[in-house]
This record gives sequence, structure tokens and C-alpha cells, in this order.
Amino acid sequence: MKVEHLISALYPAPLRQVFYVLLLGSVLATGCENKPVTRETYFAFEIGSVSLTAQLAIDPARQSKGLMHRETLGENQGMLFISQRPRQQSFWMRNTVIPLDIGYFTEDGVLREVYPLYPRDETRVVSRRDDIFYALEMNRGWFQKSGVRAGDRLNLALIEQARRSLAGKR
Repeated sequence: MKVEHLISALYPAPLRQVFYVLLLGSVLATGCENKPVTRETYFAFEIGSVSLTAQLAIDPARQSKGLMHRETLGENQGMLFISQRPRQQSFWMRNTVIPLDIGYFTEDGVLREVYPLYPRDETRVVSRRDDIFYALEMNRGWFQKSGVRAGDRLNLALIEQARRSLAGKR
């Protein structure tokens, strides 16, 4: 027996319309459920008009681990490190096999410096500036390929939204 015949047999005409509305609503609601926010969640960010997704590294444990032990990273995916205060930053590639670039940003979201990071290289890559607040690790060449240059600005509203979302879901 076809589903529509079964529904017709079970529900009189006025109730069938209610049934279909409820069924459609439940299907739409199920498809729109938000995935739980975790430390592994990728959040949408923008630098100027360029879109990317990144995981947040806010707490010291997450910052220490960074992208260690990963073998791949999506084309427009990365990790955004957020400091407790502006300072000179340094990063290394211990246990990291993905060739990366790192962009250093000041607290106002302006990109100031970009450097290559080499797999498994434990030489620290230190920012020239001492007022760096954000650091963004992306696949090697991403900044150049995306046209993101010094002077471009992070959308700070999206960062704050991601921070609040992560803080509320821990």
C-alpha cells in the first residue's frame, strides 16, 4: 500500500492537512538543528572580503597543542589563536607536519606580518611587533593565494560571536 493511501485511510481529509503540516515542520526542524559547539568546531571568519573557517585556540592547553598531529587541513581552514593581552608572539612547528603560514594581527584586527612555518621545525617564528593579539595559522600560501595582505582587517564581530558561542557551550 502506498504511503498516501495509508495516510488517507488513517486520517480524514481535515486531519490529513494538519498531519502534512506537522510532518513538514518536523522534517524542517530536524534539518535545521545546530551541531553542538565544541573546541573542534570551525567558525566562519572574514579578513576583508575573504571568508575562511577556523578553530579557536583561546586557553593555554589548546594553544600549546595547536595543529599538532594533524595530517591535513581544509583549503580555507585554519586555527585562530587569541592572546590574553597584546605581546610579541612566537610559534613553532613541533609535531606539526602540515606546511603552514602564520599571520600576526594587532588587537584592532589589522594583519601586520605573515611568515612561513615549516613542518616539524622547532625554530621559533617570532613576530617583529610586540603588540600582537591574534595569530592565524593557515595552509602554506593561503594568504598570498587569497590576496590577504598586511593592512587587511579581521572581522572582530565574528570573532566575538564565536568566542561567546564557544564559552556558552563548554
